[in-house]
Amino acid sequence: MELYYNIVSPPCQSVLLVGKKLGITFDLKEVNPHLPEVREQLRKLNPQHTIPTFVEDGHVIWESYAIAIYLVENHGKDDSLYPRDSKVRSVVNQRLFFDNGLMFKSAIEYVECILKKKLEPTEEMQQKLKKALGLLESFVKERSFVATDHLTIADICLLSSVTMLAGIKYDLAAFPAISAWVARVTDELPGYGEFHQELHEKSMEYIKTLLISPPCHSAILVAKKLGVTLNLKKTNIQDPVERDALTKLNPQHTIPTLVDNGHVVWESYAIVTYLVDVHGKDDTLYPKDPKVRSVVNQRLFFDIGTLYKQIIDIIHLVFKKVQPTDEQMEKLKKAIDLLEHFVTERSYAAADHLTVADICLLGSVSALSWLKYDLEPFPHVKAWIARVASELPDYAEFRKEVEAATKDSLSMDYYYNFVSPPSQSAILVARKLGIKLNLKPMNIYDPVEMDTLSKINPYHTLPMLVDDGTIIFESYAIVLYLVETYAKNDALYPKDPKVRCAVNQRLFFDVGTLYKQIYENIHVQLQDRQPTEKQVQRLKKGADVLEHFLTERSYAAADQLTVADICLLVTVNALALWLSYELEAYPRIRDWFRRVTDGIPDCAKFLREVEDATRATIPASRDQKHTMDLYYHIRSAPCQPVVYLARHLGLELNHKVTSVYDPSDFEALKKVNPQHTIPTLVDNGHVLWDSHAILIYMAEKYAVDDSLYPKDPCERSVVHQRLFFDSGIFQMSTLQAISQHLRNNPISDEHMAKVKRGVEIVEMYLTDRPYVAGQKLTIADFSIFVSFCSLDMMKYDLTAYPNVSRWFAKMGTHIPDLEPTRKVIEVELRALLESMNK
Repeated sequence: MELYYNIVSPPCQSVLLVGKKLGITFDLKEVNPHLPEVREQLRKLNPQHTIPTFVEDGHVIWESYAIAIYLVENHGKDDSLYPRDSKVRSVVNQRLFFDNGLMFKSAIEYVECILKKKLEPTEEMQQKLKKALGLLESFVKERSFVATDHLTIADICLLSSVTMLAGIKYDLAAFPAISAWVARVTDELPGYGEFHQELHEKSMEYIKTLLISPPCHSAILVAKKLGVTLNLKKTNIQDPVERDALTKLNPQHTIPTLVDNGHVVWESYAIVTYLVDVHGKDDTLYPKDPKVRSVVNQRLFFDIGTLYKQIIDIIHLVFKKVQPTDEQMEKLKKAIDLLEHFVTERSYAAADHLTVADICLLGSVSALSWLKYDLEPFPHVKAWIARVASELPDYAEFRKEVEAATKDSLSMDYYYNFVSPPSQSAILVARKLGIKLNLKPMNIYDPVEMDTLSKINPYHTLPMLVDDGTIIFESYAIVLYLVETYAKNDALYPKDPKVRCAVNQRLFFDVGTLYKQIYENIHVQLQDRQPTEKQVQRLKKGADVLEHFLTERSYAAADQLTVADICLLVTVNALALWLSYELEAYPRIRDWFRRVTDGIPDCAKFLREVEDATRATIPASRDQKHTMDLYYHIRSAPCQPVVYLARHLGLELNHKVTSVYDPSDFEALKKVNPQHTIPTLVDNGHVLWDSHAILIYMAEKYAVDDSLYPKDPCERSVVHQRLFFDSGIFQMSTLQAISQHLRNNPISDEHMAKVKRGVEIVEMYLTDRPYVAGQKLTIADFSIFVSFCSLDMMKYDLTAYPNVSRWFAKMGTHIPDLEPTRKVIEVELRALLESMNK
């Protein structure tokens, strides 16, 4: 894991300390971000060219808070540093945004005034810092740590902000609780006293590689044979940043590319011969004898020009779902015939011993497994494969890595709703088959998402599978397609007509009877009505029939697990989750449920995730009267994204209009929120403030799936980075600009430069993606959208930013009643400013 950092930067210190607490060793890249060449280097990874910048396996994160959260979620042994409990996590988030928006800003402004400008801090600076420290003092008076009763990342981040003050010998005597808290936090951080010395100790580079290119295989296998350790750099040549970095080494920007002490070599055959010439103990792998070497070279050129070419051409067609022609298959057969001839004459392809020609040819022939090509007619090739593989160190383990990486690279897009049983079936079938699906959660209540879906699927139904252009919808059609296309045998969907007939019958029983009755009963209960006696009896009859099926055999349709069992499993699971249906009277169903669960990889974990998501959905669906108190004012920019997200989610808020300029409102707010800021949310006694923390809480607790706030650590880290960008930079610059605009005051060039820079960054975020954090709408879009609403109010020209303009227009479709609300906001803002000017 690479960390671009500078030791004097408190945000960098936060990340380093979180890493130490988690036992993570970073590949430290110490940089000076003020140097133009360093900024240019960072810009290729991070458009804001800020530090810290973190890179893991090609995934780039900046903003220290986003990095800290990612590290804990992806590498923490438990959730103590960033608790999963929604209420506790919301407090941690609030403290992080408090640090980002107030504590760190006031401290760095104060310190830089003294150290950089050599000036005495102004009265305003002193008061800001005292206010921030006073709030922190109140947090750690209530409990031992800032957010809960144990250490979290909020403590570590705030520690870096507070300890920055030690450099100017700031007197914390007036804040005894903070002093005690600092001691407690530092005691819990490993080796804190030696922190500065340890920062400079670099460790082994974190390596994780994706091995799916046969030419790359050849170079890696030759190195293994030679005992040479390669520093593997996973490179995605489709990624513009990675391709640009590679082009500086190799003008053809191809992989593999080898760099040996400054000498750059590309083309796998050039690399393998170079490795043998330079690092081989002798010449056996690439003999110096001219006659033998000429045969090795001939076999290498036969591989690149004939065998590998025929194989890769057909693989490309198969990936596109195009049937190779008879002529292409004949050319491939002819190439394998030639190899068969070569290894009939001798034990190896070019000599009486292993050479680089064998290793390169093995890489090509191994790719035939992707085509499920039958090598039975080529017995000498099969024997040769076994001989060569036996001479290569750890070859079996290497092949497993290749196969796993290949499966990852061949994923299909699967559009689904996680709490929907039909959507769950295909995910479990894919797990059983060892197939990776590119999961795309969809919100069927979002008009934009449904419009996107309808362009692919005219019925705009979920689930839907897109496999390299082939579109399949209806869950049963999807599971049968997966099995018939990717299964290694027919066990899940037997070819025997009688057994297949039984499987089909059970599938139709599921869709037409059991699931239908369950769905009817769920629909009635969600409307706060009781099902009729007839509906109850129909449901019981469906369960009775399944119990009967399982009297005859261990599984629903055969003597082994089939797709019928998997589809029925998610239906029965819904019966228990949504209807709390008692299965005590059905012992065979209960035993069968355990058997099927045991027969599918990670099924029990999957069902727990389904339960969590469903439990979160049921209360929001059934308890329509549940409301939350929101202390807010619509003219307040931080309040607006909370209101917009609530509308998007269909949540009912008890709006408590609060003006921080009204003494009575202000006193009422102080009783709820010690920071006395709006928005403040009260949800069943749980109090939360800071708009970004509230957005996270609402999405985690009330969204139907995780699309607005992804569970995937990489995707979530991008959302966090965008939120902290808005919280720490963009929101303030746009607020300052709109405030001056509405007062008819000139806006300084410095202010407008900050706004322009922020707009440029968002334009970069939206390059090649529809939303600011990726392919899906997230809470980051709601947050940043409000800043652009302020710019729109002041008629800021976005003509030069086509990505922003497109996104801004699309965002309006996600928020009900947006335009009337924006008109009210402008009226309220003008009224406030007029009253303040009087």
